[in-house]
Amino acid sequence: MKEFYIQCLKDLYALTGIKQVQWMLMDTTRVDPNDKDSQTNGERNFDLCVAGMIEQSKSFSYIPEEAQQKIILKMMVEDKDYEMMNSRTVYKWLNMFRDSYFTQHNTPTETPRVVLTPEASARVDKLLEQYKTSLTDFRPRYGNLAEEKAKITEEDKDRIEGKKSYAKEYYTQRNQKQNLRTFNVDGIEIPAKDEDDARKQYVYAFGKDPESISLPSDKKHI
Repeated sequence: MKEFYIQCLKDLYALTGIKQVQWMLMDTTRVDPNDKDSQTNGERNFDLCVAGMIEQSKSFSYIPEEAQQKIILKMMVEDKDYEMMNSRTVYKWLNMFRDSYFTQHNTPTETPRVVLTPEASARVDKLLEQYKTSLTDFRPRYGNLAEEKAKITEEDKDRIEGKKSYAKEYYTQRNQKQNLRTFNVDGIEIPAKDEDDARKQYVYAFGKDPESISLPSDKKHI
C-alpha cells in the first residue's frame, strides 16, 4: 500500500486541486541542521503521512487491499468535504464501506462434505452393527429388591442418627467452652451466657420480646 498512497498524494492536486503536498514540501528546513543531507521537515511530514495511512489500512484488514484502493480512489474525487488526505480521511472512507466486507469476512465457511470410499463406508457400517449388537446384549442386573431397599433404609437411618449425635456433641462442647447455659425461651432452647443474652438472641431472630424465659430446672418467669 505504500506505493499506492505515495501516488495518491502526488495525484491529489491534479484530481482535486488540494495543494497538500506542495505545502508540505515548502518546509525545507532540515531535520538535522548540521547534516545537509538529512530530510527536510516537509519530506519527513510526507513520509509520516504515508505511514499513518498505511497503518489505518491495516486496521481494516478484512477489506482486501485491492478493494481498499478502489474505495480510496473513488472517494478522493467524490468526497467534497475533506481538505487533506491523511490517516483520518482514510479511516472515514474505509469505515463507510466496512459493513459489507465485515459481514463477508465473518460468514462461517461451510464444512466440506466427507465422501467415503467404498472400503471406508463398509468399515463404518461394520462398526455400527457391532455397536447395535452390544446395546441389544446389554441386560441390567438386579438383585433382591426387598433386601436392597432394607439396606438403603438402614444406611439412611445410620447417617441421620450419626448427624444428630455429632450435632449434639458439637453444641455440648461449644456450650461448655463458652460457659453457656441453655434457656427455654417461649419453648425454644437458646444457648446463652445469661438471660439477657438469650432474650437478645430471641428478639434478633423473631423481632419481638419473648413471653417467658427460664432455665430447664427453673420455673418460668417473664
